[in-house]
Amino acid sequence: MTAENCSVAANFTFLGLSDRKHVQQGLFVLFMLVYGVTVVASVGMTLLIKVDPRLHTPMYHFLSNLSSCDVCYSSAVSPKMLADFLSEHKRIPFDLCAMQMYFWGTFADVESLIVGCHGL
Repeated sequence: MTAENCSVAANFTFLGLSDRKHVQQGLFVLFMLVYGVTVVASVGMTLLIKVDPRLHTPMYHFLSNLSSCDVCYSSAVSPKMLADFLSEHKRIPFDLCAMQMYFWGTFADVESLIVGCHGL
């Protein structure tokens, strides 16, 4: 009789940048600052372009779309990564990982198309 492995893994476990708490906290602060600056700058740029009528030209329309896409692109992965820096168990379910990959890839493709079309 053969024995089968019937175990099912439902999560990925992150083996990360460091096992030391103080290093993880420092990385959390660093990445949180970078993520915060990215989101604030991109949202600010989008709002400024929408509010100021002098900026309603095709170039600024593309820049506004690029900034909006950048917020979505950054927000696809960063919040889960930041949460895992501070959590005890660094796991992500397969379905959430697949969703993150899908949205990250989608926004990366859209951003590439926006940048590529702007050169026309």
